[in-house]
Amino acid sequence: MSYVKSLHHIVFNAYLRQNVISYERAPELYSYIQGIIREHKCSLEAIGGVPNHIHMLVDVAPMVALSDLVRDIKRSASLWMRGSGAFPLFHGWAKEYYAASISNQHAARVKEYINNQIAHHKGVEYAQELARLAQVIDKTFDDRDMQ
Repeated sequence: MSYVKSLHHIVFNAYLRQNVISYERAPELYSYIQGIIREHKCSLEAIGGVPNHIHMLVDVAPMVALSDLVRDIKRSASLWMRGSGAFPLFHGWAKEYYAASISNQHAARVKEYINNQIAHHKGVEYAQELARLAQVIDKTFDDRDMQ
């Protein structure tokens, strides 16, 4: 038997960073996303966010391409959100996303970070957060990419 753990911190935002995910409805969305992840034989370790974006820590199965997983989450969640009527301001997700592999040693800290998004964003704007996350993976952040 193979033993693989492939943790990824994934972040994506609503189109034009619009505030379309109410705190009241977010748990329903997170539960739906968890189902999509489970269908791909992956495991959702943490999920959280604020009205304009979502963070996830996902253990990606070895046979799953990260880009395919994110594409399917965004596509399926979009269809569900539009069809449910619970997210009337939702017009889709931004085209791009952020993802970084996470070591087991950092998993607890990333989970805490994801679970504390509401408090975190009382002092940090999303663009600042993305710029910092981009530095973590040695990328240059272009604010236009995440709109």
